[in-house]
Amino acid sequence: MKEILIYSPHSSSRLQYTLFWVFQNRMGLDFQITDSILEFDNTSMAKINYSNQHIGNCINIYADSILNDSSIHENFGEIGKWKGLKTIFKNNNHELPFDILGAVFYCISRMEEYGKCFLDSHGRFLHTNSVLHKLNVLQTPIVDQWLEEFKLLLTSYYPTLEIKNESFKIINTFDIDQAFCYSGKGLKRNIGGLLRDLVQFKIEQVINRILVLMGAKDDPYDTFDKILSIQKKHNPSTLVFLLLAENSNFDKNINPSNPKFLEVIQKLKKNVELGIHPSYYSKEKTMFLKQEINLLKGIQKKEVYNSRQHYLRFTIPNTYRSLIEAGIRHEYSLGYAETIGFRAGTSFPFQWFDLERNEVTALQIHPFCIMDVSLKNYLNLSSQEAIKTIQTMLDEIQKVNGHFISIWHNESLSNYLDWKGWSEVYESIFELKTV
Repeated sequence: MKEILIYSPHSSSRLQYTLFWVFQNRMGLDFQITDSILEFDNTSMAKINYSNQHIGNCINIYADSILNDSSIHENFGEIGKWKGLKTIFKNNNHELPFDILGAVFYCISRMEEYGKCFLDSHGRFLHTNSVLHKLNVLQTPIVDQWLEEFKLLLTSYYPTLEIKNESFKIINTFDIDQAFCYSGKGLKRNIGGLLRDLVQFKIEQVINRILVLMGAKDDPYDTFDKILSIQKKHNPSTLVFLLLAENSNFDKNINPSNPKFLEVIQKLKKNVELGIHPSYYSKEKTMFLKQEINLLKGIQKKEVYNSRQHYLRFTIPNTYRSLIEAGIRHEYSLGYAETIGFRAGTSFPFQWFDLERNEVTALQIHPFCIMDVSLKNYLNLSSQEAIKTIQTMLDEIQKVNGHFISIWHNESLSNYLDWKGWSEVYESIFELKTV
């Protein structure tokens, strides 16, 4: 049996969206909605009652108003517990004591981020404002855990229900903020950097810069052969996002017309999937976004569908709407710079639902859970502590057969300066034991 009939006296785009993601996307089940008690009573399909009245001989989910409402608010109901898991939208249903559908929607729609004024210095939503942080479940894929328990409840009622088995995936992504440390930056930038290093007595950098520019040593950030070698050895899904913006205070890559950089892009293009890394100011100036996408489109001679914002700077709904208008189909910015964890409570991708327009969009959101800069610079972990943290996150995701998406930078594989010892952190992903 692969069909479920849901009784609901109300239907809405929010309800349709949530049911599609929960049942069809995550479980491989078909669903229908009915507002007829007679049809519901007489069906031979698996049955779920989503209303405020109790119905016998089926699974009952007591409905909060969130999926029948068109407003945007911060109310996530009462906090509760189910099967040892913390929940929101608590109710008095003994068997399923919270509105699991409303809770899922609240998390993946990112309702709590609309109109937020509590932002960091880069204009980013702070993790400390999130309900999942307040529940102390940010570092567990709580939405996925709810759904795993919900699957068990479904099969206890309907043993013949054919729920699909999901597969654990590792998806590694790289942001190329600076293709090279010294090469390709031009005379002015290199002289400025050399003088700055001399004044600050950074002798190692002075020597390495001179050797690289003389051609006597490889640029330390040129780790692309290493990235491709590891990719070939372990065969994970790998995406590389390229920053192609003009130089600014926050955009430090070299000119994309530089022959050496173009050579790197062509090498990457043959082995991994490429995406755009929209510049720092593209969040406010959509013309930059379109220019940079067109530049990558011209270089790789094909359309650009993947994107991740530089500095993870985006606002909902404006940035997502701009990306859709520019032809982007897959977005990889959903996570936090200052910590690790699951911003939407899930490790799985989902279509973005535009709350202001009350409609599902074609933009697929791929949440990440760990970034190298977060581990080293924000959490101040050593390389060995970072490996242990990654192990913990891998274990959590494998328990729900989810997607482990991480962010790396070419310089974090360089073993150069502050990144000494961090190349092994990236490689540890493939060596750590499974649960």
